Amino acid sequence: HRPATTMDGWTQMLGLGPPKREPTLFESLDAELTLGYKKRIMGFAICLGLGVLCCFVSTWFLISPVAFGKFYSIGSCLILASTFFLMGPTAQLKTMFQPSRATASIIYILSIFGTLYAALKMQKMGATIVLIFVQFGAALWYGLSFIPFCHQIVIKTGSTLLPS
Repeated sequence: HRPATTMDGWTQMLGLGPPKREPTLFESLDAELTLGYKKRIMGFAICLGLGVLCCFVSTWFLISPVAFGKFYSIGSCLILASTFFLMGPTAQLKTMFQPSRATASIIYILSIFGTLYAALKMQKMGATIVLIFVQFGAALWYGLSFIPFCHQIVIKTGSTLLPS
């Protein structure tokens, strides 16, 4: 691709050059949805705040695992959405699905939907409780992936503490 010159401007204006390419749908959407720094920080703070609030409110429903699972999962979704504002959706998804994080990310996302399904549709307390623990464990494992050698330390410590 060569740099544009004054002559290119004239030929374009006179209709002698190649026609200007229309942006694709994804290019148009990307241009429309691009947020400035302030809006990204505001979106991050609002989603994170609402997510933490939902997770906090969920503790009021510990005696009702179905309600707890609902609020905790909604909080998890909002916290995850907050990172999309901070990093951008594409960069966040690339980070989430790097080889060292992909398994934890997939389990985390599936457990959020599983918890919501078990809590709202099935209304099964046992399944909801199990999926809440899976969701928490996957989120923790995902978070630990950002600390160098942390997975190896946790595995080594666990193998030392737990009987074989």
